[in-house]
Order: sequence, then C-alpha cells, then structure tokens
Amino acid sequence: MLRRERFWAEISWARRTSTDSGATWTRAILIQLAIIVALAAVLKFYLPGMEKRRQAAAVREREARIQAFARTMIVDDPTRDIPSGPNAWKHPQKLLRPDSVDEVQTALGAPTSESRDFRGGDHLTWTGTDHRIEAAFDRGILYNLMYEDIHTGHGVTVYESSAYWQTY
Repeated sequence: MLRRERFWAEISWARRTSTDSGATWTRAILIQLAIIVALAAVLKFYLPGMEKRRQAAAVREREARIQAFARTMIVDDPTRDIPSGPNAWKHPQKLLRPDSVDEVQTALGAPTSESRDFRGGDHLTWTGTDHRIEAAFDRGILYNLMYEDIHTGHGVTVYESSAYWQTY
C-alpha cells in the first residue's frame, strides 16, 4: 500500500512542491507557444482560403444574376420569322423593355467594367463564370444587350427592335 501512495504522491500535481515551479513555467510557455503557432497557421492558411471561397461564391452569384437577367430581358419576337435552314424558321429576339442604367445595375450588381463610346453612350459589362453580358445605354436607357458564352465565344446581340437582332 505504501508503494501505491508513494507513486500517486510523485505524480500528483496537487502535491508538488515549490521546487517544481520551473516545470510548471516551462509547461505554460509551451502551451502559449502552441496557441501562437495555431493562430499563425489559421492566419496563414485558413483565412486566405476562406477569402478565395467567398470570391468564388460571389462570381457564382453574379453568373446566376446574369442568366436570370438574360432570361427576363431577352424575348422572342413571334411577329417576325427568319429562315434558319431548310423548312426551319427562327424567331428573332428583342428586349422586353428599355430599362434604365439604375434598374440594370440593381438587377446585376456592380459592373465588371465600364466604358463610353464617342456619342456618350455607356457600355457596362458583367462577367460571370460562363457568360458575359454587355449592356449599351443611350441617354441612360438600355438599347442593346450582348449575351455571350465565354467558353465558346458565341452569343447574341439583342436590340429593342428585333429588326437588328443577330447571332455570332
């Protein structure tokens, strides 16, 4: 029985003497260093990855907005038929309504790039993961929308009138 009590007395933290304070300080310093290393690892590896994931989610959201905007703004014009092959007809497309710059930016968010033409018209571009959309405005009113697949380079140019509609 004495051996067992002696064993527990040697291991017990509660029965340590003041001469053991050096080991306690060493242990406390090692714990603090481990915490500092863990924080440094989080700052070095996790936070940049989290920022990349946030940016990728923002681009995916922009892509969804671009596709939804194109679906709601570009409509077929059933009053006109264009031959697209033997015994096949295609309906040209037109803009559903002439939105203002503010309405388009509300729907799509901030543009990826902006430019002005020589007549003072604004050209705003939004780029997603798969599609790019360029909206052209004359005196603040949407008159032209270019909707393009980034991977293939094919798209459509849609005006407020279907008479100017073209694919590329």
